[in-house]
Amino acid sequence: MKKVLFATTALIATAGMAAADVKLSGYGRFGIIYNEAPGTTVISRAPGADGIPGTADDVVTTAPNDETSITSRFRLNIDGTTTADNGVTFGARVRMQGNSNAAGFTASPTLSAARFYAMSSGLTVAAGNILGAIDSMPYLYHGSVGLTGLGYVNVVSDFGADDFNSEGADRTGMEVIYEADMYSVHASYSDPISGAVGSQSRAAIAASANFSGYTIALGYQDSEYGPDVEFVAIAAGEVGPATVSVAYAKDHADFDQYNLAVSADVAAATEIQAYYNYDEASVTEESYGVGFTHDIGGGASLRGGVASLNGTTRADLGVLFNF
Repeated sequence: MKKVLFATTALIATAGMAAADVKLSGYGRFGIIYNEAPGTTVISRAPGADGIPGTADDVVTTAPNDETSITSRFRLNIDGTTTADNGVTFGARVRMQGNSNAAGFTASPTLSAARFYAMSSGLTVAAGNILGAIDSMPYLYHGSVGLTGLGYVNVVSDFGADDFNSEGADRTGMEVIYEADMYSVHASYSDPISGAVGSQSRAAIAASANFSGYTIALGYQDSEYGPDVEFVAIAAGEVGPATVSVAYAKDHADFDQYNLAVSADVAAATEIQAYYNYDEASVTEESYGVGFTHDIGGGASLRGGVASLNGTTRADLGVLFNF
């Protein structure tokens, strides 16, 4: 009788697992990173006293790093989906991520907040740890260089908008995405966080169109927080053997930012990337970088880059492998 009960329980559990789909994906990366001015003040995305990222008390910290140090990251995406009888797909994602930092510590992986969604016929409605309309704009990250992005100064939104927070808690939001053959529209909203210092609601909308190898994207965000981005415009397309993008952004404090980025295949398995960025809000206003990616097969690639960020040189080199 016990054997029958055990077999029945196992069958029910297996049937439940078969009705859903759970997938694991992610990447690992490791290498070395160089900073010409160790210990210089850099913007930290870590939360301030309120313990919540993306609010007014997020701090600017001085990193006690060496000129050359080891850098690493482990990222694991956990996706669960199921499809209802009417064809609607329901799903959720959480992310586990751990990084080494400039002080020489390797942090234990932490779990992100969850993103929940329902999807059907090109329409997606999501809630929780949302992707965000501005951060999801096509070619926003184009021109990112190196193993680590080397500060991602090429991203004109300056991360002043909702995005999927890979580590720990985040503000709760909702978003609606519609994608057709050549067009997409993405609207998102997040509530202010109760008790958070300077927390403001964010409402954003972005639209993009693709035609004849070219992409045009426009985004607008309503927020009362000065450093948050207000307007983003991106144009990108193929120019000969290269992909070229031009991006413009203005934040709610009326500072302008421009970025020109280029990527091109120079060999069968090698791509180079480069960018030039002008930012009115930065110290020296100009930053630029160049990098490469060399595919070594099996989802692994050798990556490296060098960048001048507000007059300070940074560089990295290492391996990234997807799984």
